[in-house]
Amino acid sequence: MSRVTNMQLVILDLQLHGRATCVEIARRTGIENPQAIGALMELDKDKKVMQLNGYWWLHSEPSPPAVKARRQKRQPQSHFLIS
Repeated sequence: MSRVTNMQLVILDLQLHGRATCVEIARRTGIENPQAIGALMELDKDKKVMQLNGYWWLHSEPSPPAVKARRQKRQPQSHFLIS
């Protein structure tokens, strides 16, 4: 398989299963361990995955800060009809 295909398989696996070791990813995707670690290292270099203590997961961008909506002042409504 091509390098790009391996990277796509790794990303799909992490999307489906979340955090996983390289061995788990390789087993589920059907690629060899060296190919899986190569894809993970390249994805790590591109900041698409992260790893800690042997576990890999998709890199998530920090959420933008929540913006408070301003309340609009309501115009007082007259209950009386003026003719």
